[in-house]
Amino acid sequence: QRYASSTQYMARDAWMACADEYDTKMLQGRKAWGGLDLAGGRNDLASLQLLVLGDDDELYSVSYFWTGEEGLKEKADRDGVDYVTWRAQGHLQTTSGKTTDWAEFALILADIAEIYDIQEIFYDRWKIHEVQRELDKLALDLPLTAHGQGYVDATKSLDALENLVYEEKLHHNNNPCLTWCVSNAVVDIDPAGNKKLNKKKSTNRIDGIVALSMAAYAFQKNDTYVSTTVQFI
Repeated sequence: QRYASSTQYMARDAWMACADEYDTKMLQGRKAWGGLDLAGGRNDLASLQLLVLGDDDELYSVSYFWTGEEGLKEKADRDGVDYVTWRAQGHLQTTSGKTTDWAEFALILADIAEIYDIQEIFYDRWKIHEVQRELDKLALDLPLTAHGQGYVDATKSLDALENLVYEEKLHHNNNPCLTWCVSNAVVDIDPAGNKKLNKKKSTNRIDGIVALSMAAYAFQKNDTYVSTTVQFI
């Protein structure tokens, strides 16, 4: 029987040390690795997080979040954050209905695939069949790879993201929705040091950090990129 302790996943100071100001337009056409976490219900967020390699060999975060348009103010009141303002500022997108509309979502993914040279997207299996059906209708073949959220796979992705952040090998533009997800995240750590995110113990939504950690591991697994500026310990 394994017993796990729980702790906050990432220190705010470490996360904010990677905050930077940059125009994502400078990243267009560049190689990108992604993580995709889909909304499980009407109150959840869907998130695609990309790590894009700039022409300066630095790694930049590009964040996307979605939820259903209907009841957005009520969702904001429930979660204690300003979804309405975040949408107006471009940090959060909405699709029609109470939950994320997967047909609209697939069209947005198609647009994103035109902007970046996507190498691989790791995804949580939940609801992926909904998205894949819509992608098939568009004849869009994204490089999607399943990635589990149990101890075995999650340890790899969470460690990959920690390495990037604590070594300050990652730039993020302090997207408020993503930073909020980071602050909410709690991990269970078993006696062997393996870890996974615990949604029940986390203080609120963590969809963005789930997606970003998978993006970090997708990047780490790429064995064709060699650089002295990005190293994993």
